[in-house]
Amino acid sequence: EDAEQNGNKEKVRDLQHQINDLEEKAKKIENQRTKNLSAVTAINQRNRDHMKQIFLSAEHMQNNEHFRVRDDDPFTRKSARMKLVTGVARTKTDGEVTSAISLRAPPIASVSSTGSQYPQRVSQKSSRTLTLEEYKRKYSSRLT
Repeated sequence: EDAEQNGNKEKVRDLQHQINDLEEKAKKIENQRTKNLSAVTAINQRNRDHMKQIFLSAEHMQNNEHFRVRDDDPFTRKSARMKLVTGVARTKTDGEVTSAISLRAPPIASVSSTGSQYPQRVSQKSSRTLTLEEYKRKYSSRLT
């Protein structure tokens, strides 16, 4: 800009020539850097097109159970079973396998010390594991 304002045309031409050379070198470096990437990009695009043809073909849709037309009956329930979670763990005692139930939940107090109507948790002194027989005896009234 300074040379242009001062009217020094030779310096302007020389600077412009240097700029053009630098831009040309930058283009060559960029082409070398992206030459491998363009090959990978072409392969990726070819693979995408191939997979698209496979997935959209009628043969694939016929072979895949997800695309099959099913007779849906809105009045039929799904055949799903619930899993029974009892909290019963198996422990080994004296070579004999017995059932044990772990009671880890702390009891809930009915009236809190703050006078609130909402129950608060009371700290539990021991986290003992009861056998199935002890549990049945202790909570037999609740089980019926």
